[in-house]
Amino acid sequence: MRPSVESAHRFGGVARLFSGTTGPLLGLIALCIFLSFATDSFLSIRNFLNILDQITVLGIMAVGMTFVILIGGIDLSVGSVMALAMMVLGFLNVEAGLPMSVAISGGLVAAALTGVVAGILITEFKVPPFIATLAM
Repeated sequence: MRPSVESAHRFGGVARLFSGTTGPLLGLIALCIFLSFATDSFLSIRNFLNILDQITVLGIMAVGMTFVILIGGIDLSVGSVMALAMMVLGFLNVEAGLPMSVAISGGLVAAALTGVVAGILITEFKVPPFIATLAM
């Protein structure tokens, strides 16, 4: 027998319990329980709000990527387009001295133009989405 099959037979239900998606979930739960006893501030409102603040952007990007994946596409440019938008926003606000509302609009326009370029490459020039968005 192969080692993985042999170890699964040896450990039985324990190996099945930690395989797939259950293992990481149980590890996360164990880590949360340990940290809640080890520190005073882990289960605080401030820590919870910190975590929510850090995952907001990632969550918004994940929702957008869900639609792309549902239609069978792929978009590798999400992170780089977001970075471009933030760089344009920062430049317009700090270096050019424009108000934040104008800087945000500039970042959104930069991201939209990048998306339009990718869309034109994919639809008009028949470049595969993987290649077109990887080039961004």
